[in-house]
Amino acid sequence: MPYVCAKNVALLESAGYKYILGARIRSESPAIKDWILSVDRTDGSMSEYHKNDTQRLIVSYSDTRARKNAWNRNKGVERLRKAYAKGTLEMRPMFHFTEKRIEAHICICFVAYKVYKELERVICSISLRMSVDRVLGIAKTITTIRLRLPNGETFSQTLFTTPQQEALRPLLDALKIDPNEQGDA
Repeated sequence: MPYVCAKNVALLESAGYKYILGARIRSESPAIKDWILSVDRTDGSMSEYHKNDTQRLIVSYSDTRARKNAWNRNKGVERLRKAYAKGTLEMRPMFHFTEKRIEAHICICFVAYKVYKELERVICSISLRMSVDRVLGIAKTITTIRLRLPNGETFSQTLFTTPQQEALRPLLDALKIDPNEQGDA
């Protein structure tokens, strides 16, 4: 199931599936949020809330999980601080005035950062010995020619004209990118 929503839950129930779903607290009603925030937070405690005849919400607490979550949050914040300090995370002013647009902007920035870090991981795993910024700079110079032939077929050829561009071939292979694959242009 790609995501939790009322439609997908209804599909599970109509098919007779038994299911367990994890969801974020912010997707619940204010009454349920208040209940969740009021439950006992002692190690090993578990509370149950019956939402309706077929659904119940179970909230459990673990000191170990809470410490791991706090450590992961702090680690993530520290990584973002380092990325910002090194200049790999570009910060620009936001000109959004609604909460949804601000959240969307932050989400897009976070996804871009995750893509950057994944590219960094792949570059390291194939021992390319280039920074992500250098790879991106070289990749911008690679040219792909696409020709639409009179019979409707499309011919595509990517040109690696410099040794630096040629050095990116292992990266494209590792990312399973065929430079001559048909694409929407």
